[in-house]
Amino acid sequence: MEYELIRELVNPCAGEAHPQVSVSEVDTDQVDSYVQQFLSGKHSRCTKSVLDSGVLIYEIEEDGQKQKLTFTPCA
Repeated sequence: MEYELIRELVNPCAGEAHPQVSVSEVDTDQVDSYVQQFLSGKHSRCTKSVLDSGVLIYEIEEDGQKQKLTFTPCA
C-alpha cells in the first residue's frame, strides 16, 4: 500500500514551534515494521494512533527528541 509520510522532527533546542518537516511517499504493507527504523535507542517510546479515515500516527520520543510520523493512505 502506498502512503504519504509526513515526518515532523522536533529539535529540543528550537522547541515545538519550529519542527523540521519532510514529506515523502512510502510503499509498504508493514507500516509498524517500517517505523522501527526510526527507533534507535534503548529508551525509545512510541505510541500509535489510528484515525477513522485510515491515517496512522506514530509519536516517538527518545533521548529528549520527539518525532511525529503521519501515514496517509494514497487514493
